[in-house]
Amino acid sequence: MHVPGWFGRILFRLSRPHTVFIWLILPGWMSLHILFTSPGLLADPGPPQDRLHPPPGNIEESPPDQTSPELFQQRQALLPLLYRDRQQEAVYHEIRRAFETGRTIEALQLLQRLFDAEEDSFYWPSTTSAPISIRSAARDLFFSQTPGEWELYEQLNSAAASSLLAEAQDQKALSLYRELVRRFPFTSAGLQARRYLVYHAIDRHKFHEAHHHLHELITSEIHSQRILDSDHHLYHFLKYQIQPDSWNQHLSNDYELRTAMIERTSGRSYPILQVSRSELDENYFSAATHNRNQTVWREVTPPYLNKVWSASHMESSDSLLHQTMQYWEEEQQSELKPSAVGWKPVVVNETVYVRNYNDITAFNLHSGEMLWRYPCQSQFSPLLENFRPHGRMQSRSQFSQLTSELNLDELLVGNNLLGTITHDAKRLYLIDEVELKSLKAPIPAGVIAHTDNVFDESQARRRSNRLIALPLHQSEKLHSLPQKPSWTVGGVFDQKNTRQNNPLSGHFILGPPLVDGEVLYLLSEHEQQINLIALNAESGHVLWKQGIGWVEFMIDQDIYRSHRAATPVLAHNLLLCPCQTGMLVAIDRSSGSLRWVYDYRELNEIQQHRHWSRRRNSQRGHLGFDDHPVVQGNKVLYLPHQSESLHCLDLNTGKVLWKKLRKDADYIGAVDHNLAFIVGRKSCRGLTLRNGVEVWSNRLGTPSGRGIRAGHVYLLPLQSGQIASINIQTGEYAGLSHLHQRVTSDLTGTTDISPTSPEVKQIGSWSPGNLIASQNYVISAGPRGITVFPQAGSEIYQNPIPGDRAIELASGTGQLQDNSATSAHLRQAELNLILDRLEEAQQHLEHCLAVKDALILDERFQVEQLLKEVLYARMRTEPAQRDRHFQQLKSFASSNAEQGRLLMEEAEFQLMNGNHQASWQNVVAVAEFDLNLPLTDTTDSTLTITPRSWIPLMRERLLSTGGNTFLHLFELQTERCLDEALNSEDKHRLEIFLTLFGDGEPAAIAQMKLANRYLDEGQFHRAEQLWLNVREMSYPRLATLASQNLVSLWTRFGLYQLAANEIEQQSAGNLILSMQATSDNMLQLCLSQIQKKNENVLRVRIDEERWSEEGAELAGYRIALNPQSTSDFTLITKGSGHTGKLSLLDRQSGTILDDIDVPTGSLSNQLYRNQVCGSQLCLGGD
Repeated sequence: MHVPGWFGRILFRLSRPHTVFIWLILPGWMSLHILFTSPGLLADPGPPQDRLHPPPGNIEESPPDQTSPELFQQRQALLPLLYRDRQQEAVYHEIRRAFETGRTIEALQLLQRLFDAEEDSFYWPSTTSAPISIRSAARDLFFSQTPGEWELYEQLNSAAASSLLAEAQDQKALSLYRELVRRFPFTSAGLQARRYLVYHAIDRHKFHEAHHHLHELITSEIHSQRILDSDHHLYHFLKYQIQPDSWNQHLSNDYELRTAMIERTSGRSYPILQVSRSELDENYFSAATHNRNQTVWREVTPPYLNKVWSASHMESSDSLLHQTMQYWEEEQQSELKPSAVGWKPVVVNETVYVRNYNDITAFNLHSGEMLWRYPCQSQFSPLLENFRPHGRMQSRSQFSQLTSELNLDELLVGNNLLGTITHDAKRLYLIDEVELKSLKAPIPAGVIAHTDNVFDESQARRRSNRLIALPLHQSEKLHSLPQKPSWTVGGVFDQKNTRQNNPLSGHFILGPPLVDGEVLYLLSEHEQQINLIALNAESGHVLWKQGIGWVEFMIDQDIYRSHRAATPVLAHNLLLCPCQTGMLVAIDRSSGSLRWVYDYRELNEIQQHRHWSRRRNSQRGHLGFDDHPVVQGNKVLYLPHQSESLHCLDLNTGKVLWKKLRKDADYIGAVDHNLAFIVGRKSCRGLTLRNGVEVWSNRLGTPSGRGIRAGHVYLLPLQSGQIASINIQTGEYAGLSHLHQRVTSDLTGTTDISPTSPEVKQIGSWSPGNLIASQNYVISAGPRGITVFPQAGSEIYQNPIPGDRAIELASGTGQLQDNSATSAHLRQAELNLILDRLEEAQQHLEHCLAVKDALILDERFQVEQLLKEVLYARMRTEPAQRDRHFQQLKSFASSNAEQGRLLMEEAEFQLMNGNHQASWQNVVAVAEFDLNLPLTDTTDSTLTITPRSWIPLMRERLLSTGGNTFLHLFELQTERCLDEALNSEDKHRLEIFLTLFGDGEPAAIAQMKLANRYLDEGQFHRAEQLWLNVREMSYPRLATLASQNLVSLWTRFGLYQLAANEIEQQSAGNLILSMQATSDNMLQLCLSQIQKKNENVLRVRIDEERWSEEGAELAGYRIALNPQSTSDFTLITKGSGHTGKLSLLDRQSGTILDDIDVPTGSLSNQLYRNQVCGSQLCLGGD
């Protein structure tokens, strides 16, 4: 019998004959061992399985409180995942018994052996609601003793502590000082070591770490007599400094770290920290004092979407990998899903390091020149080529097959284990030698079934990988590295060699390391145990290791963890370890001790009662977004993929402060002034850190990558092709960041198109990806490559206006002889607009308009469009100057679209000021334009809306806020306009009336009149739709007339079944009696249509033509609408939903009967549920 998993391996070992014999004599041997050699319990911890829970039977532990079933269930679900040591728990209970029985020296010796243990473990007493560290429990037990016992502890351990202190001072080794603090924290030598660590941390601006060590000294009763006044002064100084300016020390947010300086002042013997406060500036993007020599901006600013250079992740646009990612991007866009991937570059000095799907490549930041390339062992191109040897993908069905076979979302899109790289000043760190084929097959319930032979070579490859440290500085520019990596750790376990030279052999490293000076912190998994490991950054040698938990399934059996990077996050003096198993563990950075664990799993009732409760398999959010914790002050925000909630925890205790449903949230963008910016699939939200209450919500579009913070603004990449600048506090746009919505990039393969051309919106093959900012650039990393843009702030100073060049006209030509100054003014206007500096932008644009007759057509169009955007923005933000800006805009409004937009702006302004009648007059004026005319939206100039859609929205807003006075005026105008529309020969007047007054009996009368007009003109489908609408209204007389007209129309076109159903369903009794004979006739006619003639059959020939097989005429179609179940027809759309074709498919024959032109864009699947669709037949007309 084969039992998989860790239990199977233990059972296999215990089932051997010699093992059975050992277990028979083990109880007697353990009794003698405990009796005579109890001080040596920790000498040989043994293999991990021998120390695994449950605790031994001789531990005196009362059963959990049965009166709290929720706590009991939580305990039962979490205990199997915790890292616990049976021997350490046994020693702890022995220490308690020794203190209680007066065996003080023995208790102190055992206590020191517990402090000397290399690893900590969790311990969950029945009296606590959460697990605690065994070291923490031992310290609390020691603190509860008398001062005499503390002094005795000093006498017993002072020699060993002093010897270790002398060794640390001689070698000047930080690791020895930390070891001394861990092993002998309550000795005088431990006190000196802590003071050293305090000043060492202050020297390197690690103020939270310094505060942590000083807090341990100040609050310790044991050291109370040894504390100096300078310690108190320094403690209060650090406490004051870390409170107002807490920051997240995660590597991806390096730009948030404030610059700090230590200086000594007269009259003080301790350092003073001076921190810049950029968040106190009023402007969104704050620059230093303006002067001619200004060349840089003080902080990150939005990009100017005019690319500097770009590089593709693929070797060729004809490669299978390129085709696969192109199909995937199109599918994501058609389904309104993010196209973000978990691949992010890093920048060190003047070099950009990118990991693509096959290599690590280094580019020059300024020019894009490739410096070198390192080929990785884990490559995706060969994997795809093996799947499809011919190397071509001919149809979407082949792409769907590839997606299902290879688990594309996990393998490529969300594989940030390979896509994430970290670095320090000397080396680049990445994960390689990952067995990609193990993710290839479709796995039921998230589990891959493998044999459990630990020496199987293929299985060993799946359960291990390698951490590689590449040197950053290369002497020659080569396409491959001229030398080997600086060092590597991990890889497949080799039975022939021990782990002496490679202690991480056979480990699966869960993500690239966190760099903390000369120390690297990483998470690894080995034999179902997750460990936090500290490495020396120079050599890769292991400094210490701490187990943090267990997993139910090995890494090669869990596709939800095998591709997700888990990198520790540095939060003050804690290392937050996201294990991707349902729990978040915090570890003390200095001592490696466990601090707390938080279980964020939502377990159902069945899982809660299981002894080993595995987490739910479903993943929330887009896998291309990271889910690392974000720290602000003493709060931790966590939005894991395995949870349905956003969690806010206390950093020091791990207790949950609040939880909110994640809704459509994908990731936590930024935190600013106690407000969290949450990026969602459809909308973004601002939540307070105090209680998670939603402050604002805004529908910004589908995100296409992880953005970056720029002061008070968050730069959000969107699927629409823009990088939006969003005020974190209000959710509103800051500056016109959408000037260039689409960018011509080498990644798209398109021809060069001016970014200001009206056709620029038609380019739909590029969207920004994950953003990083470095120096004067913003880098976008998408699924097919990277693109580098200049920052708008730096562009202002690097492209000054040439003051010594005059604008001259060529004689008789009317063209500019030297247009460099005009182009510079235009560029400066764009940059100031992006930075929300409206007045400066207007000055530059007006300078260009002074010579508008000399400008070419494209430049003149661009200047006028930008000036309009400036005036609209100033009209909203400067009420005192609104009339002047309005009149200036009116002079530019030459087309119907521009005049309509201006009227919409005026209507919104009057409504905001409570002038409902004036606002309604502007709404009526908008209705005079073409009702289907696309007008620029008043809230977002990147969106368009038609009067047919905008007017009903404004009408509802006016009626809901206008009161009885406006309602009375509205009713009077409704009667007058109805009479005019009914008496008019122009059907356009009826359409305007229905748009303005779309509800009530007057609207029903107008619809009946307009339906007759459509019927006379042969627009039968429009007439049918109007009659269907009237039939659903609560006006019996009009509903009866509408039903009679529908019956006549359907009879005319041979739709007898629909006509019969309409007659039977009417509730007006007289109508049913009078038309009963007609109903019978309808059913007879319907029956005759489907009955076959009675003819003699001589022989039968059966031919099979399966409609389920995709034919050429049906290629690219997909179901888009849900018609009625009784309908004989199905509506489908062509291609990805953006081609503007709606086709009528006969359900019986599978043939396309007709095509209908519809507006471009995705067709909603909810159309049938929200309105009556009619017969869905092409009855004629538009």
